[in-house]
Amino acid sequence: MMDAAAATSQDAGTVPAVPVAQATLDALKDKLRSTTERLDTRISTTHAMIHRFPHRLRGIGGASDLYVVPSVVAIGPYHHGLPHLQEMEEFKHAAAHWLCTDSGHTFEEVYAKVLSVTGEARRRYDDDDVSLAAVSDAEFATMMFLDSCFLVWFIAGTSDDMVDDTQLARRPLMNMDSWIHACVVVLFYREKKKQIGVKITASRAEWFADMNVQEKLVSGELSLSPLVLGHFNACRLVNMAALEATGAFATSRAEPEWDGYVVSSYLSTMAMLMDREEDVHELRRRGVLSSNFSNAETLAFFKGIGQHLRPGNNFFSTLGEIDGYIRRRPVRIALHKFIYNNYRIIAAILSVVGVLASILKALYSLKRP
Repeated sequence: MMDAAAATSQDAGTVPAVPVAQATLDALKDKLRSTTERLDTRISTTHAMIHRFPHRLRGIGGASDLYVVPSVVAIGPYHHGLPHLQEMEEFKHAAAHWLCTDSGHTFEEVYAKVLSVTGEARRRYDDDDVSLAAVSDAEFATMMFLDSCFLVWFIAGTSDDMVDDTQLARRPLMNMDSWIHACVVVLFYREKKKQIGVKITASRAEWFADMNVQEKLVSGELSLSPLVLGHFNACRLVNMAALEATGAFATSRAEPEWDGYVVSSYLSTMAMLMDREEDVHELRRRGVLSSNFSNAETLAFFKGIGQHLRPGNNFFSTLGEIDGYIRRRPVRIALHKFIYNNYRIIAAILSVVGVLASILKALYSLKRP
């Protein structure tokens, strides 16, 4: 009786276990499928997404999030509602009124135009972001309407002669939300860049972030795009590098300059060239760098950002060209190194030789009849 009861109890216990386990598996499969579909969609539209500033790069701006959080106006939901940005919300309402009035269209027409693309705009943001999850569709539509009107009004009202006066206002609009061998080359170049005869010059290329190494008759030449660095450009460069870090520009093209980390490579190279304030001064003298910052501030900016960047193919290609130059010209580099390390002694010897030559020439002229 006890065995029969136990068997009955066991059977009774195992009967509901099968559908429960199957239900769990079905739920897990559904979750795996939906998650995969969502990730596939996200990956396929990465280039068109409006990204958050990557978390691993947030140390660039320091404790104040200087290059991460807008300082004047919020565009979009990521920073909407921050207390220090509320003053500009009044300007958005005024801008919407001015735009509707000046355009000759009614408020309803302009709002309907924005509303027609609001759904597509919302899909460009990260649905998992807490700042977006708390915003209803109606609130998002109103936000997009005000932001769009403000941007159109701002762009239409900004002319070339207003650039200097509007840089503070434009700055927040730019916010977005073989290693061992390479390290050896970097360290060697930092220590020996003058001794190996590689001169730094300003590139004449018409595009930004150009970097190339050329071999001249006597020395090598590292050309870099000239950079004008100020608070506005610093913010823009940091956010361009941050956008690259999201993979928005990633590509499968074979050309090294198209790997999606062009600005990051350029900034990493600039950081590689700077160890002391004297290096910053040298870049200024060479015409590669112009900055409103002091030498110390410029050095701190590049060394700070260099710790967080992911260098691209351009960076490693440049290091490879420098390494190739070193390997192909050992005799010339040794000669240049000897002259560089002993140029004071050589100059003194040449001066003495020059004086002796002058004396001998004078003595010879006295002996002539």
